[in-house]
Amino acid sequence: MKYDVVVIGAGPAGATAARFLSKEGYNVLLLDKERFPRYKACAGGLCKHIEEFNYLNIEKLDLVKSICKASLTFSPSAKYEMPYESKDVLFYNVDRKEFDDYLVGIAINAGSDFRDGVKVKEISIREGYALLRLGNGREVKSRALIGAGGATDVANKFLRKKEGIKRWKLAFSLVEDFEVGESFVSDVYGEKSRCIILLRFAGLHGYAWVFPKRSSLNIGYAGYLEEMKRRNAKELLNQFLKFLKRRNFLPSSVGSKKARGAFIPCRGCLRKTYTDRLLLCGDSAGFVSPLSGEGIYYAMDSGRIASKVLCEALEEEKLDEKSLKNYQKIWMERWGKDFLYLKIFHHALM
Repeated sequence: MKYDVVVIGAGPAGATAARFLSKEGYNVLLLDKERFPRYKACAGGLCKHIEEFNYLNIEKLDLVKSICKASLTFSPSAKYEMPYESKDVLFYNVDRKEFDDYLVGIAINAGSDFRDGVKVKEISIREGYALLRLGNGREVKSRALIGAGGATDVANKFLRKKEGIKRWKLAFSLVEDFEVGESFVSDVYGEKSRCIILLRFAGLHGYAWVFPKRSSLNIGYAGYLEEMKRRNAKELLNQFLKFLKRRNFLPSSVGSKKARGAFIPCRGCLRKTYTDRLLLCGDSAGFVSPLSGEGIYYAMDSGRIASKVLCEALEEEKLDEKSLKNYQKIWMERWGKDFLYLKIFHHALM
């Protein structure tokens, strides 16, 4: 069967793109290598811009575990601290396993054909169509592709090889959720769900965090991949947990059981995010804030932009890279230029 669009990766970017394309009547196949619902190593903070997607009705979603309106930031030495409170929302806290599954459900309800547990092994662009070779040996044809499978996915590698893009810097994060009970979260983190930030934790070019949820704490840290290769990731997490216990931000009885890691693009977007019949979205394109590491909003917005560009391209049957160039122009005008300033801020902060 030949699809109009195959979306590789069913995270926020891919599910959002599939939803918009399906609502416009296109035949969409949404693929993911994992079985859903699946755990995602992520802090789970949705910035306020997520409210643009009004069909989510974000504030009324039971998926929102807490609404952060305060922060406490520590200097690298932890000697100095900077409290901050806001009357407005800083970010919404969700469980990514639930949130991503919810987005996939919206895409399915819009008409997308969702297949999980399916790995894409190879992509090729042919005359008149794109061809995918799957891990189960099957081949799938489509008029266009959206790559949204993450920082090291097959679409990212295909485009970088095609365009000769060798420079692709990643960060590595280690994350774990700790169940501590609603009363502890309420007593320690308050009604504004204050988050904790420790800058340049362990000398890394990144930070460690605590994002309080309803009855649990999402705790993690991130640093450049090249420096993380020289460190023991689990020992660093335990070091941060000890710091939190000394400051009474974590019960003394709580210990790490199953931390999980993830790769994050950390130093800006790919210089080119389109080619013939293919657009990259979300982490696959590098759409992550160089300052905060936040990427969910940019993932969803890039999926929305990609779907609109493809709708026009599919209608006019103009799917060459010259016709798809408008995708990069739109996201660059919306928030791409901000990434350049955020890189400067990140460099100065670190």
